[in-house]
Amino acid sequence: MLSNPRPGQRCQLWYGPRYLPHARPGLHGACGVVVAVGGGRKPGQAPGTKGSPRNVLVRLDSGETVIVPGGNLRLPTTHEQQPALLLTKGRDVGDKA
Repeated sequence: MLSNPRPGQRCQLWYGPRYLPHARPGLHGACGVVVAVGGGRKPGQAPGTKGSPRNVLVRLDSGETVIVPGGNLRLPTTHEQQPALLLTKGRDVGDKA
C-alpha cells in the first residue's frame, strides 16, 4: 500500500478479495499516475481524531481519470513500471536543461 502518495508517483489500483466483486471491471490491477491527493487530517486538528477520507485522483494509462481511496493504491511491480510523460514548466521531468 502507498501510505503517502505524491502527485507524479506511479501507482497501481489494487482491491482486496473482499472488495473485488464490487470494484468496477478493469480497475483492479490498472496502472497510472497520481494527479492529486485530498482529505486527511486538517491543520490544527487534534491527534487521534479522524479526518476526512484520503482519496486520490489517478490518471490511468488508458487516459481515464478516477478517484479511489488511498488504501487501494500500491507500488507497481518492476515490469509494470513505465515512465509516465509528465510535463513541468513546459519540459519533461527527466530533462536537465
